[in-house]
Order: sequence, then C-alpha cells, then structure tokens
Amino acid sequence: MHIHGKGGAEKRSLVMADVFSDQYIVFLIVNQDIDTSFLERYFAVNLGLVKIVVIPKYPNFLQSIGDRLPSRLGDFISHIYHFHRIKALGLDIFINNTMGSKLLSPTKLSIYMCMFPNEYGDIPISKNVIQQIYRVLINQLELVTGWHSRNAMESYSVITGNSVYTNTWIQKLWQLPSELVYTVCEDMGVAPSGTKIKIILNVGRFSAIALNISMKKQEVLLTAFKEQKELHHLGWELHLAGSLLTSDQESFAFAQSLMDAAKGYPVTFHFNLEFTQLRNLYHQASIYWHATGYGSDH
Repeated sequence: MHIHGKGGAEKRSLVMADVFSDQYIVFLIVNQDIDTSFLERYFAVNLGLVKIVVIPKYPNFLQSIGDRLPSRLGDFISHIYHFHRIKALGLDIFINNTMGSKLLSPTKLSIYMCMFPNEYGDIPISKNVIQQIYRVLINQLELVTGWHSRNAMESYSVITGNSVYTNTWIQKLWQLPSELVYTVCEDMGVAPSGTKIKIILNVGRFSAIALNISMKKQEVLLTAFKEQKELHHLGWELHLAGSLLTSDQESFAFAQSLMDAAKGYPVTFHFNLEFTQLRNLYHQASIYWHATGYGSDH
C-alpha cells in the first residue's frame, strides 16, 4: 500500500486496520517506512494495535536498478517478490486495496477492493523491432508463469466495488462479478451556527498525470472560477485542499503552477491539512465542488 499518497484509498485502508485490530491481529503492508503518529493525526485513526510490515517495491539486489527496468518487467519482478513475502506471513485473509494492483492473491481467502477497474488490454504494437520482441517475450513470460493480469483478478475470493457505477465497469471491463462496499465516509459533524462563509471547497490529492493535468482536475476548477468575476465581487473564495507529496517532482510542479495561475484571485491552497483542520474547513465552506470525472469517457 502506498500510504505516503495520503488520499482516499489510504484513508480506507487505515480505517479498516484501526477497526479490525480491535478483534484481530492486523498487518498493514506498506512499501516504505511510515510515521504512524502523523498518520493517526492526519486521518483520525488509531494504529496502536496494528503491526506495520514494510515490503519495498523490489528485492534488495534490485533496489538500485529496479525503477530503470522496462515497466512490465519491473512490475513482473515486483509482483512475484511481494507475493512470496506476503505469503510467508501466513495470513488468514488478505485485503488488497492498492489502486491498479495486479498482484495474485497470496492467501486462500482474499478481497480485492476496486476503486475503478483498469483496462488491461494489449500494448499497442510498436514499429520498433526490439520493442516488438520484448512485448512477445514478456507476454509469454506472464502467461507461462501464470502472472498475467487476468489471472490476478480471478485469484481473489471476492472483488468489491465502491459504487454501483464502479461495479458496472468491473463487469464491463473485467467480466467478473463484484460486491458493493461503499467507502468509509468520515462524519464531519454539524457546523456550529454562523460558521458558514462564502467559501467554495474542493478536497483532493494534488497528483499530476502530466504537466498542468491532474487526477482530480483542480486546474479545471481554477480556470472556471477565475472566469466568474461576479462571484469575486460578491466575496466568494475558492479553497483547494488536499495532500501533496513534495518528493513527487511532477505533482509539486503541478501544484506550483496552480498557485502561479491563481495569483491575484481569491483562491487559497491548503496542503496536507491534519484532520481537525480539514474538518474546520468543511464547517466553514458553503459549497463543495469537484470535477474529477471531467473529460473522462467512463
């Protein structure tokens, strides 16, 4: 689990770990060391009974070169490594809540929690002969060893979708059945009387797909709000809140580009707010606004 992303999937994983640890021995499997005290404040959870297990992306002998391997070969090695490391823990149930994971189930009973199904189609044919040969070889390697993405999805006891919409696409893209399990929704409480002000709020991770293009479409909201001159004159403000991983250079540059574009406008950014601060912001906001699905065909 990539806990350092500090987004909705991470919240769900930590809440499950918190709740289940009251009655069961819970292992939280992450890919790097984490600051549990910070996560408890950030997500309003208790991890005191949770056992943290760090499994890096690659085995030790590949740590220095793993990220330079061709993506599918790197993923192939990483998945086999993770499978055997997790299997060695002797777990009764494994819950996979990692976006886009193609990890085979390492336990007899397992749950694959899907936020939205990836399209596992063939890679477009390249005109480069070496790339064509590589594609054929990696396809055969995955098929012969049973580590093809299709096998991964079918290896889980249950697949869950976080909405009727997601379940519809699981059936359409994977042709597999799924159970509906809604994502945890934090109770922000009732806003004290008189706390609502002219704030339009958006909450979402600042994560760049490419330059000036994000997963949560904050750039779309900012552009639209900048054009609403009348709202500015009436005192309305746009507040963009969410996690930002400063070590992710592309996402950091994206956030900086947003701040540059917002100069001179009533726009405020809130990066990496702890839970109590975020709750206060929800209490103040009069409108919640998002555009995550903008421009998507799904």
